[in-house]
Amino acid sequence: MGSRFVLSLGTAVALATAFAPRAEAQVARNPVTVCRNGARIHSEDSHACDRNGGIDLKQSAIARHDAEVRRTMQLLGARSIDELGPQHVRLP
Repeated sequence: MGSRFVLSLGTAVALATAFAPRAEAQVARNPVTVCRNGARIHSEDSHACDRNGGIDLKQSAIARHDAEVRRTMQLLGARSIDELGPQHVRLP
């Protein structure tokens, strides 16, 4: 009886883990690439800016970071950094 319970509990945990959607997959990714002529293209394709003078790597990195910050703030339910408090921090 004990081993059956452990086996069924282990199976249940394994199935729940396998079929649970990842938190990363729940957030819609919206990659941004900035071209040298200033055009913003929502793609991670390395050839996205071929007709626009190539990729501006520095501006693309800044745009992706800004998008990540905006997405994180939205998930936390805050509109500005001033609204963040201890309730938004998870300590181990």
